[in-house]
Amino acid sequence: MMHASRVAPQVNMFHWKTTRKNTEALLHYWSSIAQCPTILLVTPPPINEIQLEEQDLQRGYASLTRQQENTAKYAAVVREIAAGWKDRSVVLVDLWRALMDKAIELSSDKMIDVETIGTKRAGDDQPMRTLLTDGLHLSSEGYKVFLNEVIPLVGKEWKDEPTDNPSWVFPHVSISSLVPFRNFRNCFLVDCSP
Repeated sequence: MMHASRVAPQVNMFHWKTTRKNTEALLHYWSSIAQCPTILLVTPPPINEIQLEEQDLQRGYASLTRQQENTAKYAAVVREIAAGWKDRSVVLVDLWRALMDKAIELSSDKMIDVETIGTKRAGDDQPMRTLLTDGLHLSSEGYKVFLNEVIPLVGKEWKDEPTDNPSWVFPHVSISSLVPFRNFRNCFLVDCSP
């Protein structure tokens, strides 16, 4: 039974300017804090419309709540934002592209049109079913793809540092329980200016 109060959660294309503005406001805030973080900006994953529609109908929606085309546009906006911030320690994790590449790799049709992967017009997509649990959320295979994208980006500056004398502010997890409590407030008073 469809619930009249159910509103599809897809972001309306009229809100892209607001989405961009809000994302950039978050980037301004997080890039200005004392720890000088590297920020990973992740594109949304692609969807599998047929699989998602099955779930949407079971949840009481009248029809498919998201379209691959709109999700692709959202991923493009995230890529544009990341490109504009790459000189300010913002790194793009293109999960959209990585999952699409994996879907092509898993597909028996190597000539598949990337624009139609996951769409209803392309039919049921078994590789996407492998990567997504319900047409929207990542499966364990999807998370493996995501992890493979993230691992090279995190911790490369300190991966070989000793745990007893690291350059980072907080103690390594292996010794943190041995360090007596102290006021960590001062740890955030670091000058990030170039």
